[in-house]
Amino acid sequence: MVEHMDVLDEHEIFSESMSLALDGMLADAEQAAFDQHLAACEPCRTRWLKWQRISDVLWVEPFAGPAPGFALRVDDLVQREQRRKERILGGVVLVGGTVSIWMVAALSVAITVLVGLAIAPGARWQIAEYLGFGSQAVAVVVRSVTALRDSLLTMPGPGGLVAALCVLVALMALWVWLVFWNNSQQAVAAGENGRNVR
Repeated sequence: MVEHMDVLDEHEIFSESMSLALDGMLADAEQAAFDQHLAACEPCRTRWLKWQRISDVLWVEPFAGPAPGFALRVDDLVQREQRRKERILGGVVLVGGTVSIWMVAALSVAITVLVGLAIAPGARWQIAEYLGFGSQAVAVVVRSVTALRDSLLTMPGPGGLVAALCVLVALMALWVWLVFWNNSQQAVAAGENGRNVR
């Protein structure tokens, strides 16, 4: 029984030494004892050969890494995608804001014209003075709205309104085009500056 325990202890010690031997970290005396045990013990020699095969598989050169410049290309793609999303979001916000501003402006003009049509010319000035808006700016706005109303009323049929809306849409389209063109020029300049930095 004692002999069996000694063999077991020797095998356990040998198993602990296998890892050090695989890494080449055994001292000369330990390496000599290790080699002597391998020569005498068939089960340990079989286990040692298995461990060596596992070690050979694990120490093989790593799998092929990414191609040179891969990280830079991925970074460029991510940045381009982010800029594209920002441009789309900016465009949606710009168009939404532009449309809402022009709709408010058109609605204000329409309400002013309708109110101007409903109120007598003398009453308009009295209301403006009563509210404290008798300054030159209000006078200019009132005269402009009156002139617009008169021109719309003197044009035949709804053609005047259609013409005014067409002019408004053309001006809005021109403004949107100028803003987008300006933003795209800035994006091109920023992209060129970003590439020059690398």
